[in-house]
Amino acid sequence: MKHRNFRTVCLPFLALSAILLCRAGHASAQNNGSDRHKCVIENWQYDVELTQYSGRKTTTTSTRLITGREGDIYTQIWIHYQKGDKVTIHYARIEDMNGNVIRKLKNSDINETQAVSSGSMYMDHFVKYFQLLHNRHPYRLVYSYSVTDRNYIDLLNIAHRADLPLNDATVTLTIPDYADGVHMRYENVPDPDTSKVLITAADYATKYTWKYSYDPYKPEIMPYEGSLGIPKITVVPDKFEYGGVKGSMATWESYGNWYYALNEGLDELPESEKFAIATMLVGVEDDLEKMKILYRYMQDRNRYVNVSTDIGGQKSYPASYVCANRYGDCKALTTYMKAMLKFIGIESHTAAIWLGHRHPEIYDDFPNDAVFNHVINVVPYKGDTIYLECTSKNDPFGYVHSQIQGRKAILTKKSGSHLISIPASKPEEVKCVYNYDIKVDGEGNAAVHFDRLLRGADYEWINGRANGMDKASFDKYIRDIIYSGNYDLLDYSVVKKEMELPEISLTADITAGGFLRTYGKNAVISNFPIYLPPFEHPDKRQSGVEISTPSYNEYILTYDIPSIKPGSLPEPVSIESKYGAYRISYSLDGDKLVVKKSILLNAGIYTLEEYPDFYKFISQVRKEEKSKLNINIL
Repeated sequence: MKHRNFRTVCLPFLALSAILLCRAGHASAQNNGSDRHKCVIENWQYDVELTQYSGRKTTTTSTRLITGREGDIYTQIWIHYQKGDKVTIHYARIEDMNGNVIRKLKNSDINETQAVSSGSMYMDHFVKYFQLLHNRHPYRLVYSYSVTDRNYIDLLNIAHRADLPLNDATVTLTIPDYADGVHMRYENVPDPDTSKVLITAADYATKYTWKYSYDPYKPEIMPYEGSLGIPKITVVPDKFEYGGVKGSMATWESYGNWYYALNEGLDELPESEKFAIATMLVGVEDDLEKMKILYRYMQDRNRYVNVSTDIGGQKSYPASYVCANRYGDCKALTTYMKAMLKFIGIESHTAAIWLGHRHPEIYDDFPNDAVFNHVINVVPYKGDTIYLECTSKNDPFGYVHSQIQGRKAILTKKSGSHLISIPASKPEEVKCVYNYDIKVDGEGNAAVHFDRLLRGADYEWINGRANGMDKASFDKYIRDIIYSGNYDLLDYSVVKKEMELPEISLTADITAGGFLRTYGKNAVISNFPIYLPPFEHPDKRQSGVEISTPSYNEYILTYDIPSIKPGSLPEPVSIESKYGAYRISYSLDGDKLVVKKSILLNAGIYTLEEYPDFYKFISQVRKEEKSKLNINIL
């Protein structure tokens, strides 16, 4: 891992944030394709040139070898840009293995759309895309394009995250000597070669060149990306100007202060909205209750449109835009919430954060905006802090969901911006309780009533689908998760009993066979096994494990089997480790058999060196869960 600072003169323009979406890998020798890889990036060149007047020009040139039909999906090329940028597609063609041109790109092959991933919202960010296919494999896709723009902050931001091998990568960054300082951080690539190049009759520039290759690891369960050897390069300017506002990447404070200045004054409501809010809050004295009412009002009246900050830009639409249109992205809705709180005299702040279960590491000594793709509202309140996710129509007030918890964010202020830590979920906060009432007849058939109280990520998963899927799709989804064997689903319901609680109840009734077999004085009863991800054996594992949030599930299984009377019961089992805990016990409630068990997986990053111990714990639990319930009967 390398971190270098290079200083020259002044940077009067903005630059690039370019991400090659390729996954994980280490440097490797030539890869000519295999059954595992239906597409191989034979070469990829990414050139960034900075000029005083025309801004930043990025040129991408690549050759992809398509070895099989499954690789055809990698022939679609996406070019992100925004209004005012110049996009030039130099060429794109298909070649056979002898270099003969099969097909060339035509203008009619090029499509364009707004860079919006859901909903409908006018934005000034767009995508050009094209796809060239051939019906005979193998073949090569060769293409080159450039984008010239002025409105980005990062000069260079590359992280390879795809299951595609890369035989030969070359990344260049050319910075004029009259530019100001830049900051670099790169991992899993060699130090760059540096050279002086003449860019005008009188001006020289420093050219940085990185050369590397990589071969991706096989996909693994919950990999820790820090152990995957992913090539990364990030370069940011010391000083910059974006949206007409000058800023500095010297410290996190200076970056946060710039972000505040860029969006200053956008948190003003029109008079009609002020009147609506004032009317709504008549007779409400408590500030916390006022905030809850406004949060619910925001959720009920407005629609979220997913435009991430790395595509949708850094500047928010004003609160008045949301009032007029009743939709917005994360920035616009957060600004709107901030404006409503400001109107009733409550201070709040915008915080930039990474949304997702896997989040990039934030280094205290390396400010950059590539580690953020989302914003939330942060409210200091009576010595505590309330975090408001403004894009959800269903989450309770102040709920810190699994895709933002346990990580750093930048709290933006007029002055004194700083990094903050979003609290991590505690096991009890995400504990799910599963109650199963199982009535088994003399032939071993069972009628099962499920009652699952879901919290944490499981709550978010079900809650999101219950509100976002049509009934047919949700019915199918429920059938897939209720039970792993053959069964008939009689009925189910999903109920959110209290809006202010981050939990949801899933109940269902099923019938299934093969639950009971008797052998003399011994009864073998089907278990409801706890699901554990199929973690790889240590001999095959290539990365550590990252569990971003704790997982804690408790099961209470009550078996009513009139045809037998249980005698002696199995001994309880308890397994404890730093990675979690497992417990199972047996008891009688009259003639009913009650099985109580629980599994806790602690959140954490576990290195490849300690993976065997982690795997041992998982294997011990899996062994217990695979066992049938063997009961002596009277």
